[in-house]
Amino acid sequence: MGIVTATVNPNVPTTSQITNGDPGGEVVFPTATTPGAFFGGTPIVQPASQGSLRGVAGTITVQAVTVTATSVAPNTTAEQTFTVTAAIGAFVIAQKPTVDAGISIVGARVTTTNTVGLTYANDTAATITPTATQTYTFEVIPAAMTISATLSPSAVGPNVFAEQLFTVNGVPAGSAVAVNKPTAQAGLGILDARVVSAGLVGITFGNFTAATITPTASESYLFFASAEVDIAPVFKALTAALTPVSVAANTSAEQTFTVPGLLANSQVFVNKPSATAGLGIGGARVSAANTLAINFVNNTAAAIIPPAETYTVGFFPGAAPAAGSTTSYNSQMAGSDHAALVALGLVAAP
Repeated sequence: MGIVTATVNPNVPTTSQITNGDPGGEVVFPTATTPGAFFGGTPIVQPASQGSLRGVAGTITVQAVTVTATSVAPNTTAEQTFTVTAAIGAFVIAQKPTVDAGISIVGARVTTTNTVGLTYANDTAATITPTATQTYTFEVIPAAMTISATLSPSAVGPNVFAEQLFTVNGVPAGSAVAVNKPTAQAGLGILDARVVSAGLVGITFGNFTAATITPTASESYLFFASAEVDIAPVFKALTAALTPVSVAANTSAEQTFTVPGLLANSQVFVNKPSATAGLGIGGARVSAANTLAINFVNNTAAAIIPPAETYTVGFFPGAAPAAGSTTSYNSQMAGSDHAALVALGLVAAP
């Protein structure tokens, strides 16, 4: 089998053939790390697989629910439950429409049929009541479109945010990832997650208290990880180079960034590509068209400047439904195949 070079076909003077005449066949790109492209595209290495969920179908719902949260005590976390249409075993992503200084959402899960628990964190020394009677957006993803993994995290020290790495088979490289912990633990939350490499996920746990907390052992965590979900399209992942500014000590603060392609009123979640000690992400939202707002949480006694990095942004392009309404999407986990063809230049971007 030969390595391909372009030669002129004397029988068709106006075209070229990509061949060297080797009867064993031709290889366009000899290795998975050899950059290549078609139709003027930018050369890239071999795109990653969609992972174990490729081709899995289901119905994703986007629900707008009026929420009235109660107060959260200082320097701890507390779970509050709300009525959301969701089956046991489903995955849920929640988005608060505004930011409250010092408050972040550090966990979401389906606690019982049609009930979702949200874990609020208060990283200040005073009781805070989240803004009353707001319309939150919930994305509910069927169990068939998720990956589960039994994890036994290690202890998290007092007032510490720390990343731990776990093997999660089936998670594809280059995807956006979100995590649901199956139970709530007072004082503990999840502030970020990222795909380190195929099958390896980093989870940043946050301890908002003055005592060490060990996350419950041998729990079955749920993961939603994808580069794109069709057919609408329902979900996409993109990357954005962001340069955050300083985050003050022992509080949370929202920062906004220009990210082309984000639609007004769409829903997002964000993966920071590295772990920064003492820093977490307590929520994200699209504050305006092409504008990403990230709620950074600093759990230390000193200001932290997050490094300039390329973040992964998972977003649902459809506009949020009106309060009390639900939008359903028939969906399939097959997007990375199309994304790979676009990246190689074999098909045009939508």
